[in-house]
Amino acid sequence: MRRFKPSDIAGRFVKNQSYAKRASAFIEQMDRSPNDNTYYEAFLLEPYLSIGEDLVAGNNVFLIAPAGSGKSVFMRFMFDLLKTSMKNVKICSTTGKSAIGLSASARTFHSTFGIGLCQGDMFDILGRIDGNYRMKKAIENMNMCMIDEVSMLGASVLDKTSFAAEWIRRFKNIVDQYEASLPQSERHYHDDSADVVIHSLDNPEYPQLKDVAAFGGIQIFVTGDPMQLPAINDKFFFESGTWKKGKFRVHRLSKLWRYKNVPFANMLLRIRVCEHTERDIKKIMDRMYAYQNKEYIDETGILPTRVYPINRSVNAHNPVSYTHLTLPTKRIV
Repeated sequence: MRRFKPSDIAGRFVKNQSYAKRASAFIEQMDRSPNDNTYYEAFLLEPYLSIGEDLVAGNNVFLIAPAGSGKSVFMRFMFDLLKTSMKNVKICSTTGKSAIGLSASARTFHSTFGIGLCQGDMFDILGRIDGNYRMKKAIENMNMCMIDEVSMLGASVLDKTSFAAEWIRRFKNIVDQYEASLPQSERHYHDDSADVVIHSLDNPEYPQLKDVAAFGGIQIFVTGDPMQLPAINDKFFFESGTWKKGKFRVHRLSKLWRYKNVPFANMLLRIRVCEHTERDIKKIMDRMYAYQNKEYIDETGILPTRVYPINRSVNAHNPVSYTHLTLPTKRIV
């Protein structure tokens, strides 16, 4: 898929134009291979139409789907579509590897919001971002953030980051405006008072703080599958206060695009929701027995692939397997 600069088709979209019209015009202008057509033509049909309309309307959206359903492809498409008519749209993921597959401009979630390892409480995170002028300005100006692989984003990380964005974009202005309306002798807030927000959140003098939107009003579009990898040593993202505050519109995809082997794909879907059958278990166990079945290996010539969780085990296995190779060695310089 060709990457567009905003100037390529800037001005094609008018304000409040529907997703269907925007997407149709965008797809017509895309330089794509024939293999891409199936994906992008599907984006003009349901359920993608409903998802796109929610995003164009400014709602926070959560797209849940199993692996291989094209949710990351659709996020990449929406990013390329919306950045032509909306300024300061960011796209990121919870890992660097998945971010690379989204866009050349994609970064990790932690890098996008400047939270580092997100250690400490919400005020530590606020102080970290508030002390970085470029990051602070980026958050102030951000209109939309797309986050892929959200299942690996813990509840505490989401809450801390949202709180910092809310303070930078809204809290500080509200408190500043209120303090400015008071006589000098009654003012108790100063720019260097990092803990002012502690008192402000529960202070009846600042009722507006209760109504500040999640992430300070940045529109959020997240995709992921909670049945895949969870966050480490943290609660699920949907258990966070930010999730409830964000009022996410939930959409689901069910069609799998990645797998040509339909029975295998259906088996994965059953395993995903713990509805696997005895036949599914037997199929998986057959692959395990193949490691020990010399007749199967001799007959098919297929040596099952071993997957190890750490590099040390891989580095121990590969040299041993290499010594068993009988074909002549070819050196490529």
